[in-house]
Amino acid sequence: MGSWAIFQKIHSSNKLKIDRILKYLSHGTTASLLGFLLLLACITPASAREKIQQFHSDIVVGATGRLTITETLQVQSEGYRINHGIYRDLPIAGETPEGGINAGALEVLSAKLDDKPVPMHVARRDGYIRIYLGDSQTSIPRGRHSFELTYRTGPQIRQLENQDKLYWNVTGSYWALPIDRASATIHLPEGAAATSLQGFTGPYGSTNSNAIRSSSSGDGTVDISTYQFLAPKEGLTVAVTFPQGFISEPGWQQRLWWTLRGSLGGTISVVGLIILGGFLFLSARWIKHTSHTHGEEPRVIERRNPPQGVTPAQVQYIAQKRMVGHSAMIATILNLGLRGLMTIEPVGKAWRIILNKDAPKPDTLTLAPEEEALISGLQAEGGDILVERKNRKKLRRVFDNFSNALREEHGRKYYIWHGKWKLAAAILCTALASAIALTSLHDGAELLRYTPLAVIWLGLLMGALGAKGSSETLCNSLGSGLGAGLIPGCLMWLFVGLVEGALGWLAAIGLVATPILFWVFALRIGHPTPEGQAREAEIKGLKRYLERMGKARHANRSEREALPGLLPFAVALKMDSEWSTAFDRVLRSDDLYRFRNTIPLGLHSSFYSTGDSGSQIFDACQSLSTNLTSCISTTGSGSGGGFSGGGGFSGGGGGGGGGGGW
Repeated sequence: MGSWAIFQKIHSSNKLKIDRILKYLSHGTTASLLGFLLLLACITPASAREKIQQFHSDIVVGATGRLTITETLQVQSEGYRINHGIYRDLPIAGETPEGGINAGALEVLSAKLDDKPVPMHVARRDGYIRIYLGDSQTSIPRGRHSFELTYRTGPQIRQLENQDKLYWNVTGSYWALPIDRASATIHLPEGAAATSLQGFTGPYGSTNSNAIRSSSSGDGTVDISTYQFLAPKEGLTVAVTFPQGFISEPGWQQRLWWTLRGSLGGTISVVGLIILGGFLFLSARWIKHTSHTHGEEPRVIERRNPPQGVTPAQVQYIAQKRMVGHSAMIATILNLGLRGLMTIEPVGKAWRIILNKDAPKPDTLTLAPEEEALISGLQAEGGDILVERKNRKKLRRVFDNFSNALREEHGRKYYIWHGKWKLAAAILCTALASAIALTSLHDGAELLRYTPLAVIWLGLLMGALGAKGSSETLCNSLGSGLGAGLIPGCLMWLFVGLVEGALGWLAAIGLVATPILFWVFALRIGHPTPEGQAREAEIKGLKRYLERMGKARHANRSEREALPGLLPFAVALKMDSEWSTAFDRVLRSDDLYRFRNTIPLGLHSSFYSTGDSGSQIFDACQSLSTNLTSCISTTGSGSGGGFSGGGGFSGGGGGGGGGGGW
């Protein structure tokens, strides 16, 4: 009898089932255990009895298209999911597949529990806003309770060709609790009457409209309700059309304010770009004004001879504003070849750079620092090196020694970068991009949030490793490294934000614009020194001469004799095509056939017996440049859809989301 009393107390409605189970209790322990398990199976768990018995939404359409919504939920609580209260999720427009709401325009007006005010708090999640109703320090009693939430959204009216439409996901499609009955009452603007009304139920994407009752009255009130049970992740969506002329759209100022208010990252983006952009613009003008003391630019006069005392590598360095390219090293190899110190030989599709053993000793010649560095680098590699991928580390060492020597010797001689300003700008731009990203990408993706930041600072580290010389050179290298890291870092943040749907368009613009802002500033503040300006004019004059020689039909003897020695400079200026055209004409003169031995490329002499030897040399230079670039770069260096047309589905339109208990 004691067991019987316990069973009755557990669930009196299952008396018949319990009677059957008790018949087996006298047949031994196994039968008793089986009976007890069957008893548990017939008892409904508390979590299954928790549900929303009634979900009603009262929707008032304002004159500007904003909605004032009061949601009243009658819930059955058993202390399982619904312990402190419920929460309501509202998706943010543009950040989820649902239509959502404008986060900046959302106003949560009130919350009630059983007709009394109840504490609430709002949390921003990835792609949605969660409104908690209830007190975390208080548990509500089990039983039936009424929750009421009132909030106001931004404009939700869609303007079609000849009518307006409210397309609204009433309940949301992602409730964790079942809904016995859902309904909505829609109040259109004064004077407006509904011209069509449709509703959809079911999971997201469902077009089922069989379980809908709807009605509309002449006073602009529309009622719609379900008469079938909605399982978890099922909802009710309504579409109402009415004549145009009753809705006035808010101005752009109001929309901009909502956008800024709804996105801290977007606000930081707009304000930060305005302040930082203005500061960098004024700073660049001030730097130009205080540093530009070398007067007007010299006249550019065509000249046949290179600038006096300037090597081909220095020509490339000046012309490219202190950027050391691979063409500078190739030009130096050719220049040293003309002096008998080096030879370049083809080996299949690759090229071998060789130090001539019988050449004059470098210490007996007058060599530029970068030329000495190139020779010493080749000597350290055994006196020759094959330009192919398996030797890329050796080639990188040789190139780094060469480029560092060029920068150290001529770092401030020809051009001023204002490295300290560049580093300061890089730090400020990095801070702005980090603030935009870290306030836009919310909790739950820490690794994805901070990995781009590590990539940016890796650029700073690479700049530090490659920096040598004065503090100005160090700051310039650090600023360039940090600015270079800013590009992939911002792209990674942009990609993560767009994939997760957590990045607004203002924040996205900020992440794109910040690295651009830095590099525009960095390139604007640099300027040539007086000597660099004079050399630039001379180099431009040499380029004019090479351009003319590439087009000229005839050349005098002195011009033809000077042409072979201009090959390294033509390569440095990327004008080897013009040079090769002119050289073809030179080799057509029998008295200048001796020039076949003046080019330090190990090409077969028969190439010089044809009329296109210049083209052969050009192709050889291009091949060498391509191979060298490939090898060195391998290791790196620094709406309209009308619902009236028959479309629509459950979960479509604005609103949406879902909710659950907490």
